[in-house]
Formats: sequence, C-alpha cells, structure tokens
Amino acid sequence: MGVNLKSTLLAAGLAFSAIATPGLADISPVKAGEDSSGFYASIGAGSALAMDEINFKETGTLDKSLDTDNVINGEIGLGYRVNENLRTEISYSQTSFWLEDTSHPYFDINNVNASSYMINAYYDMPELLGGQIVPYVGAGWGYSTLSTDAVHHAGTSQPKTGPQEDSTQTWIVKTGLSYPMWHNTDLFGEVSYHSIVSDTYLGHKDFDGMSAVKGQLGIRLLF
Repeated sequence: MGVNLKSTLLAAGLAFSAIATPGLADISPVKAGEDSSGFYASIGAGSALAMDEINFKETGTLDKSLDTDNVINGEIGLGYRVNENLRTEISYSQTSFWLEDTSHPYFDINNVNASSYMINAYYDMPELLGGQIVPYVGAGWGYSTLSTDAVHHAGTSQPKTGPQEDSTQTWIVKTGLSYPMWHNTDLFGEVSYHSIVSDTYLGHKDFDGMSAVKGQLGIRLLF
C-alpha cells in the first residue's frame, strides 16, 4: 500500500509540474499585499516512515512494531503571510499507524491514529535559489489526540473495552519547496519530523509515544 501511495504522489507531482511549467514564465510567488490579502489555505497528503516502535506496558513490556508500509497522513491549514519571508499558520493533521503484529494474550490493538492541532511558523527564502522555486523551513507546537481501535482484555479478569483516546503534546519541524503553478496557487512539497510526546495513558496502558518522518505534496491557495 505504501509503495503504491508513494508512486502515485510522485507521478502526480511530475504531472503537475509538466502541466504548469509552460505558463510560469510571468508568474512569481505572491507576496503580502501584492494582489493578496496575505491569508491562505493549504491542503496536503502523503506517506510517513515510523521512526520507532509503539511501546505498551502491561505485565512487563511489550514492543509492537509499526508497519511502515501502511502509514498515511494528511494536513489542512489556514495561514497568514506577514511579509516576504515570514508566515504563520494553524493546522490540523491526521496520521494513521497500522501495527504489524497484534497478537498478545492480554489485548489486541490494530492501529493508532494521531489527530494533531498545531500552531506553526515558516520562514521562506526566495533569494536563496533566485528563481521560481522558494525553499522554506518551519516549526510547530500543539497537541495530539491519540485514539485506537477496540482494546480487548482477553484472558484476564478485566472487561473488554471499546476504542480509547487520550491527548498529549506534540511538535514538528519541516523543510520544503514552494513552486507557483498559477497566479494565486502554489504547489509545495515538504519533509517533516513529527514527534508525539511520550508518557500517555492510552487504553488503560502506559504508552511511550512515537515519532515519524513525513513526506507530502500539497497546494496553497492565496486569498
């Protein structure tokens, strides 16, 4: 699933570039106050590589590996361009982790979903490459709501329970490239490192948190 998703995203990016390139000669990234209110909306999707194992503790320690071929993420944002270099943004992202091995005598958890609400700041560097492509870096902080599918306490005196969720802090760092497709629309691609802080109490079990490297393509619409 992950390989097909990554191939599809790459093909879509190349197709976008091929379609947009002929008309870009007179297009430059929109700056604050230049045919724009400074506000923008963004949407992106991609895949992710889990950097560690999900670690649940019950009777002793159980490490459940993440299936790195089945990690997907999506993000939407609303931002404001302060000046040519600085942008601020609020965002919502969803990342779904599927577990490789769910067999355990005490419980069964098939996936962990992270819904993250963040405040981000970006620094654009249009002068760095001196052309249409604009590199940027960014960082954000907020909180994530973690949820699981059904948790079954099979073989114990504890009753079966349904889906579980809990909230914890999260942070992210990003780097990427923006590319003007049309006058008020930018295509962007970025790579990020997303860390969900540990010590969460999820599904009646101590949960050590997780992190992932994400890659996504998206569009940014300037108002």
